[in-house]
Amino acid sequence: MASVSVWTRLKPALPPLQGLLRTYSVSSSNEGNHYDLVVVGGGIVGLATAREVATRYPNMKIAVAEKENDVALHQSGHNSGVLHTGIYYTSGSLKARLCVRGIKMAYEYCDKKRIPYRKCGKLIVAVENEEVPRLQSLYDRGRENGVADLRLLDSTQLRDIEPHCRVRERAWIL
Repeated sequence: MASVSVWTRLKPALPPLQGLLRTYSVSSSNEGNHYDLVVVGGGIVGLATAREVATRYPNMKIAVAEKENDVALHQSGHNSGVLHTGIYYTSGSLKARLCVRGIKMAYEYCDKKRIPYRKCGKLIVAVENEEVPRLQSLYDRGRENGVADLRLLDSTQLRDIEPHCRVRERAWIL
């Protein structure tokens, strides 16, 4: 496995990688200050990038530089935990394909690492008559994009899931 060090609380006035409060290391080979790659930012994108590069190039020495006292203190640490399915994106678009692929990869990763999760789903409903065609369009787009677990519910099935929800025609569940 590649050497990955995560440096936190960089002092902007100091030379890079000096004056650090804390160093995390996932490898014992941290000799010297030479790195093959320095990823700036210890949020989800920076850490995922470092992890992926380390997986693909196990001989690289990688550092992640983060200005805060710890990683994932901003947006990454405050997200809702929702995995987007790709239902809202244009059929066949890169965003749609990445959502469908990404959600599958996320569940596989959690299963492999035995990270617990709950697939609670999402109800998309039409409460006004003019919303029914948009609901059908979302359903069609989801099918075209290969969204998993997309299905039509009748009113009885909907009430079993959410008894307080009233719809004009139908609902979709993801």
